[in-house]
Amino acid sequence: MSDRRRRFAVIKEVLTRGTISSQDELQREMASRGVEATQATLSRDLRELGAIKTPAGYRLPTAGGGSDRGRPLDPAVELRITASTFVQHVQQAASLVVVKTGPGHASALASWLDRAPHPDMVGTLAGDDTILIATGGSDEAGRVTQWLRSLIS
Repeated sequence: MSDRRRRFAVIKEVLTRGTISSQDELQREMASRGVEATQATLSRDLRELGAIKTPAGYRLPTAGGGSDRGRPLDPAVELRITASTFVQHVQQAASLVVVKTGPGHASALASWLDRAPHPDMVGTLAGDDTILIATGGSDEAGRVTQWLRSLIS
C-alpha cells in the first residue's frame, strides 16, 4: 500500500472512531498508529477526502455523528448540515450564485453541493471562502439562491 493510501486509510479510521478537533490531534493519533505526516500533508489529505471541520470536530462525508458514525449519510442531509454551519451569505449575480463561507470552508461545501446538486446547477468553482455556482440563466440562479437560503434558515 502506498504511503498516501495508508494515510487516507488511517485518517478515515481515526475520524470514524472518535472526535478529532484539530490537525495536531489527528497528527498525534496517526503517529500512535505508526503513520507520520506533516500538518501540510494532513491538511491536503483532509481536503482531498472531503473532510469538513465542524464545531464538533472533523467529519468525513461518510461519517456522521452519534449512531450514524461510520455509516454513509444521505448527501442532501450532510449538505444541509454543512451549509447551515458554514454559509455566511448567498447572493445572485446574473446567472451565477455567489456563496460566502468562513476561511477554508468553501472547498468542502462545494464538494457537498456537487454531491447533492440542485437541478438548476451546472457546476461549482470554489476558492478559500467563496463559491461560484454556475446556472443556465438568471431564473435558474434565482431558484438556486432561494434553495440555498432555505438550507441555511
